[in-house]
Amino acid sequence: MRESDPDPAPRSRTPQGTEGRAGARSRAARGRAAARRWLAPVGPAPGVWACLAAACLLQACITPTTERGELDELAVQQEREYQRRLVIRRELDYQRRLRDVSYPLLRAATPLCVNDLGRGVGLQFASVNAYPPEYRRAAAAVLGLDDYVRIIQVAAGSASAGAGILPGDVIVAVNGREVGQGGGATRATRSAFDRAARSGAAIEIDLRRGTSRRTVSIEPEPICYYPVELIDDDVINAYADGERIFVTRGMMRFAEDDHSLALVIAHELAHNAMDHIEAQQKNRRV
Repeated sequence: MRESDPDPAPRSRTPQGTEGRAGARSRAARGRAAARRWLAPVGPAPGVWACLAAACLLQACITPTTERGELDELAVQQEREYQRRLVIRRELDYQRRLRDVSYPLLRAATPLCVNDLGRGVGLQFASVNAYPPEYRRAAAAVLGLDDYVRIIQVAAGSASAGAGILPGDVIVAVNGREVGQGGGATRATRSAFDRAARSGAAIEIDLRRGTSRRTVSIEPEPICYYPVELIDDDVINAYADGERIFVTRGMMRFAEDDHSLALVIAHELAHNAMDHIEAQQKNRRV
């Protein structure tokens, strides 16, 4: 150092660069805080949440609702009764059609079912007590039934139709034995006809029509003893079990004309007459 040069400025005791590093840390902290503000999830302020909750509650209060009106109990009962009468009328139509189609087939097929022969008169009868209690009022209105056993249907072309028996006639006695009235009268009448048919002799039936009484004599006809029964099922089906023939309501609707229905019944009749069901059971056992 030369003498003419001034003394150099005294150096700071703070290490070189210390103040610069602190400033850098401060700037980094401010940057991170700003980043957190920018990257924070965006959402309504607390006051906005309160407004939204109030709006939802208000919406729930003003949502339209369907008020259920009070039903007139009398109108409900009348509608139920009307529906029950419809059921009985439909049942009557199905049974009439099934009987009119099946009876001639059972009579004509006797050479095929010599081991399963019976005797038939072509009658369907009942009293009002044969129906469930809730349907008795409808049965009385539609069929004119009461405590007495009355004819409901007569198969077309049967011996009973030839004898002039009509729906509504009251069966008083079978072969001199009164069938009575009330709950067990229908069962007693059926038993009386079964006994008389097994004898093979003519059946004497005492009838009442209105205020007049008459006695008719009916010669039971040989038929294949395969009762044809209506099944309450909408499935389109018919089947046999070796002793009976079953036809569903669905099949009754599907077979639009009587010729088609006759073909279905004849097919199932053949199964019974040819012992197909028994043969199938034997095959299963083997």
